[in-house]
Amino acid sequence: MMDFGWVVSPITQYSVMGLAITGFISLWARVQFELHAVRIDLEKSRNLANAGLNALTADFEVLRGAQKDDAPVAWLNQPSRTLTMRMQILRMHRRGESIETITGALQIARNEVELTLKLMHLNECPK
Repeated sequence: MMDFGWVVSPITQYSVMGLAITGFISLWARVQFELHAVRIDLEKSRNLANAGLNALTADFEVLRGAQKDDAPVAWLNQPSRTLTMRMQILRMHRRGESIETITGALQIARNEVELTLKLMHLNECPK
């Protein structure tokens, strides 16, 4: 028969408990190390995202500053050339000509033709 007295020996029990505690401490330290690495990566990602957002915000502000809010109003308020141009646009549109044909014939931008037609449509609609 085998002697299992060494299992109940206090030295064996303390040794096993010491090894278990050492193992738990090493696992805890490893988890802390991994968490620290994840926090650093998260902070880098956050900083990178903030830098990208700031760059996009700055670009947006530059574009907003470059956009002239009064450009359509200034175009419509030009003297007789604009009035004649608007009349020609409306006349050609009422004849059924496409926007591309109008822009080609009058040598103006498509946006100007579309804007004129939209403004005239809004002006003709009853309120």
